[in-house]
Amino acid sequence: MMKKFGVTILALVIISGIFIVWNFNSTDEPEASVFYVPNAGDGTISVVDPMKEETIETISLGTSQASHGIAISIDGKKLFTGTGFDGKSLVVIDTETKEVEKEIPFDAGVHGIDISNDGQYLYVTLMNGLGQGEGTVAIFTIDNMEKIAEVKTGGGPAHIAVTPDGSQVWIANVNGNTIAIMDAKDNQIIKMIDVGKVPNEVALSPDGQFAFVANVESDFVSVIDTNQMEIIKTIQAGDAPHGVTVSPDGTEAWVANNDSNDVSVIDIKTFEVKATIPTGSYANHIAFSQDGEWAYVTNRDSNDVVKIDAVNREVTGSIPVGAGPHEITLEDYYSKP
Repeated sequence: MMKKFGVTILALVIISGIFIVWNFNSTDEPEASVFYVPNAGDGTISVVDPMKEETIETISLGTSQASHGIAISIDGKKLFTGTGFDGKSLVVIDTETKEVEKEIPFDAGVHGIDISNDGQYLYVTLMNGLGQGEGTVAIFTIDNMEKIAEVKTGGGPAHIAVTPDGSQVWIANVNGNTIAIMDAKDNQIIKMIDVGKVPNEVALSPDGQFAFVANVESDFVSVIDTNQMEIIKTIQAGDAPHGVTVSPDGTEAWVANNDSNDVSVIDIKTFEVKATIPTGSYANHIAFSQDGEWAYVTNRDSNDVVKIDAVNREVTGSIPVGAGPHEITLEDYYSKP
């Protein structure tokens, strides 16, 4: 009798153990296993599973546009997007429920969005469009979404980058043909740097030594020494360089070229283009996976995201999304500590 009882208990323990292991392994994947893409042309956000290579959900903002920029909190629980030049509002979305937590209206369109490295502050660029005057960057506390400052940047602020040490915020001014550098402590502009025509995006190397600026109408990338705050090199890219990012290991800058429908890969040691990778129609923005093995490029006209083997320089897949896709939240995961 005791032997039978013991065998029964042992069997229950084994079955329970198997259930616990199965249950643990079947939990939801971490939020970093998906990324989000704002579709500026139809007012939606695509939730993309890069492993499945498919859009698994679409979030509607209820407007005809979405902001070009997007950001996600460090814990992955809050998504920050906007309703572009249509709704002119910042939208905070709960990534679990996909519901809007808060919406903040403005008098100008919401374009670029980024967060501070410590996850405490949100930076939002406000402008009226290409060639339409000035603009500002609004700064919010992320815990309660209180606006603490609004700073004039000097001519149509588009996209934003925060230095690796968190001390500065770099802003690309598409109407002013400049990069504005803001001190993150007192939110004051400390330097304006003239670059090419229509600088849409700026990206910083992980060591903080260089900034790379994609100048859409000049067809080149400006390389800025961040210590000297001066341009040290201009690199001819493809036609209409629009998006730019730096690989997680800091060895390469990748540039998405709108009109040549490709990506230029720049060696950061030599500042030379060492590869050109064809993508879809109107290559827009780029982001890397956390391990740097994959690069993802949004294509505005073909309405997809291509997955690129970053080592072999080959497109391995195409993921359909909404109309006019722009930035990708993956960049936030590897650029923040």
